[in-house]
Amino acid sequence: DWRSDVCSSDLFKPHLTIGRVRRGEKPRAATDKLSGRQDMSFGSFKVTQIKLFKSDLQPGGAVYTVLEKVTFG
Repeated sequence: DWRSDVCSSDLFKPHLTIGRVRRGEKPRAATDKLSGRQDMSFGSFKVTQIKLFKSDLQPGGAVYTVLEKVTFG
C-alpha cells in the first residue's frame, strides 16, 4: 500500500502547490505581483474531484502518478 511507504518516509513533505515560478524568474517578482491583493476575489468553483499525485523528479522533468482519486457528488 502506497500510504505506508509515503508516510514512513522522512522525505515526505505534504503540500499543496498553488503556483510555480518559471526557471529564470525571481521568486520575489511573483510575490510583488500578489502584494496588496489579499482581498481580491478570483471567483469560485465547485470541486468535484481531488487527486493525490506522487511526483518523481527526473532529469527531463517531473513524472506525476495519481495515487488516489476522490470524487464528490
